[in-house]
Amino acid sequence: MKYAKYLRSPLFLAGCMSIALTLLIYAPFALRASSFWGIPLKDSGMQQIYSNWDGPNYVLNAITNYEPAEIGIRAFLTRPNEYYAAHFPLYSWLIRAGAPVFGYWWSALALQIVSGVILNLIFYSFIRTRSKHALWLTFAFTIFPPRLMVLRAVIAPELLLTASMLAALLLWQNNKPLFAGVMGIVAVLLKFQAIILVPVFAITIFEHSLRERKIHIPEIIGAGLPLLGYGVVALFYFFQFGDWHAYFVAQNMVGMGMDVPFSMFNYAKKWVGTNVMETAALYFIGMIMLITKLAKGFPRVYFWFALGYTAMLSLIPQVDIMRLAAPIAPIFFLGFHSFFESKLMRITLILALPMLYLYTINFIMTNQAPIADWSLFQ
Repeated sequence: MKYAKYLRSPLFLAGCMSIALTLLIYAPFALRASSFWGIPLKDSGMQQIYSNWDGPNYVLNAITNYEPAEIGIRAFLTRPNEYYAAHFPLYSWLIRAGAPVFGYWWSALALQIVSGVILNLIFYSFIRTRSKHALWLTFAFTIFPPRLMVLRAVIAPELLLTASMLAALLLWQNNKPLFAGVMGIVAVLLKFQAIILVPVFAITIFEHSLRERKIHIPEIIGAGLPLLGYGVVALFYFFQFGDWHAYFVAQNMVGMGMDVPFSMFNYAKKWVGTNVMETAALYFIGMIMLITKLAKGFPRVYFWFALGYTAMLSLIPQVDIMRLAAPIAPIFFLGFHSFFESKLMRITLILALPMLYLYTINFIMTNQAPIADWSLFQ
């Protein structure tokens, strides 16, 4: 068969894994089931997918292109127009680009499916440099950690963010600093947290200069390029909101500014509000283990990224820490690839699939934005 070799290629299979999982998650909603495994689905179909945070915010931004007057007409939340500046524009621009063909909601879902494929392709290319079981590890990464399963289905920029940051790190490791810097620009246009790439790259340059006693100009340029991403956002916000720093204003407005280390363990914080934080503690223990693991025997850029990103996360008072930690998940597979390759872990993940699937359905049903009037999104 002419195309048989392509259908059997690892990259094709890696992409199909993400598509299959996403469609499987959509199935009970697309079929408008009233319940699944006893979980009430409210018989409202794909609206349960559309309304998952922060999807409606990105779609609204796509419709309005951050125009304050339009936001005032269509906003479904009683918050100042500047609140929407908290969501960086590239993801909304991509939704807007596909809207003339698909409409805004279907454009967002198509973008999410494509994002999952892109992430799996980059992850496979990344992990095969360290493991002979890259295809299995890609499958494991597709379903674990479980919060990433949710992100593959709902409208959110974290998949593209993770893909672009991973690509930037991989290109930097492969001595392509200018291309790494360009991917850093893409990452920053998606979410501000990607700015951590700048100090990470800068530290590796400092180590190179100490070791080789010379400075490479392309590395310096590449390390600084992600700052252009924020420059584009700041300029865009200046024209739309009249404020270069609208993002920081929005962050402070909603109580998501930087705080003291490990502030997510304070129940009084606005985005915490609970004492049930064992998962966050476990995630941080895992990240500390990763930092220790990467200290020797791995490219230094991954060690510095794990250290810097973990330090940054510790300052964010947010209960949903794994969503913010999505970009570090591929690095975790790098550090512990031998564990994930083991027969024990293969059996465990396969047996855990029903549990992970039910977790995803349950999370989607309990993470809904309060949309009373869907006509606002037309």
